[in-house]
Amino acid sequence: NTWFLIARRVFNKAGFPPWIIDLSFVSVRVKLISICFYITWIGIRCILYPVMMGYIVNRWRVESAKSGTYLNIELISPVLHSSFCILNFKWTYDLLMSKIRYYKRRALYQNKGGWD
Repeated sequence: NTWFLIARRVFNKAGFPPWIIDLSFVSVRVKLISICFYITWIGIRCILYPVMMGYIVNRWRVESAKSGTYLNIELISPVLHSSFCILNFKWTYDLLMSKIRYYKRRALYQNKGGWD
């Protein structure tokens, strides 16, 4: 996921929005990289990591049953992983809101006779 973000910045140094620039080879490449970025973002950060949380909590429960206490070394994993999942959901929300704001501004500008 991070690789696609870096690649998008390297191949689009001018900073054009990937869905607006013309269909030149560079534009197609930037669009493909952007699509892969969003697919991996959703797949890894929104699906895989939360699913992993269930396995991590289950491992902690098994260790808790063995040791007879909920305070054990396995507690570190669910605490840290849940923190990372919360951060991923916050970043996903921020990413989504930035796209919504962009398209609202774009629609407002087009209605005022700006972009074609």
